[in-house]
Amino acid sequence: MTLDDIGLVNSVQDKWSLNDSLHHYCNRGMHEYKVLAGFKKQYKYPISTLINVLSGRNDKTMLDEFRRGQFKVTQSLEFVHNVLGKIQEFRQFNDKIYRHRTFLSVYIDLLTHPEFKHDILIRKIEQVPMKFIHCTRTNDYLRMIEDVYNYNNRNPIKLW
Repeated sequence: MTLDDIGLVNSVQDKWSLNDSLHHYCNRGMHEYKVLAGFKKQYKYPISTLINVLSGRNDKTMLDEFRRGQFKVTQSLEFVHNVLGKIQEFRQFNDKIYRHRTFLSVYIDLLTHPEFKHDILIRKIEQVPMKFIHCTRTNDYLRMIEDVYNYNNRNPIKLW
């Protein structure tokens, strides 16, 4: 048996949590996991959300690969810090939304939209905070954000 087998053997009896896997691979000195642990400490997001953001993936195999020690950071750390810093600004309006993985994915996509400006959305939410609501689906978040963004806008933009 090798160190690589410990997680697999222990998960047969009781499935390891993502925290267990993170701790195990950090102790083994795996750089990618140490990076993730640093982001977890700084931003207080669920591990699964940070795995998604740092790896740039949101698929079914992502968490299994993480548990097997195959997690890879593919996004620029500067980009991830920038995105998570912007997302933190939403906390003042709705404590539930800014931590929601679906919102995070939608927002990362919106940041690549040529007409979308983060500061404008923040200003609009300040004007109509009751419209900034928790949603469950990607399309619902897109509609909600577009509605808020275009509030009192003479030249509304299409975000999706």
